[in-house]
Amino acid sequence: MVSNNFWYVQHGQSHDAPDSFKRMRNEGLSLDVIMFICTLKACGSMGAIDKGNQIHDEVVKRKLLEKNIVLDTALVHMFARCGMLEKARKVLEELHLRDVIAWSALIAGHAQQGQGHEALKCLKNMKSVGLSLDRVTLVCVLSACAHSGLIYQTQLLYF
Repeated sequence: MVSNNFWYVQHGQSHDAPDSFKRMRNEGLSLDVIMFICTLKACGSMGAIDKGNQIHDEVVKRKLLEKNIVLDTALVHMFARCGMLEKARKVLEELHLRDVIAWSALIAGHAQQGQGHEALKCLKNMKSVGLSLDRVTLVCVLSACAHSGLIYQTQLLYF
C-alpha cells in the first residue's frame, strides 16, 4: 500500500493518496513515515487542508514530529502549499532542527501568496540562525519579491 501512495503522488494522481491512507488506517495496517510523507505531499498539491490537518494530528498523536526531518519538512511544505502560512511557520518553529529545506518551504509559500516582505523576513530569520541560502531558497525569495514588486530588495540577498 505504501508503494501505492508513492505511485499516486509520482504519477499525478494525488487525489487517491489520502483515501489510500485512510483505508490503511481504518484497516489497522501499519503506517510508516514514507506513507505520511507521500500523503502530505498529495494534500499539499491538491490544497486539501482538511485532510492535511488530519495527517498532522496523526503525526502528533504518534509522536513522529521531530523524529524525521523529511516528515517535518513535508508538514511545513503541505501547510505552506495550502496557504496556511501561520500554521506552517508554527510547525517550523516547533522543530528542533530547522534546516534550509524547511525554511525554503515556508519562503515558497510566501512567494505563492505574493508575500514578498514576509519571505524576506523568513530569509532574515533563517540567516540569523546561521543558515545560508541555497539555490532553491534563492529562487523562492526572488519569486516572492518579483510577485510583490520588491525587485530592488533582492540586492539584500548578496549581503
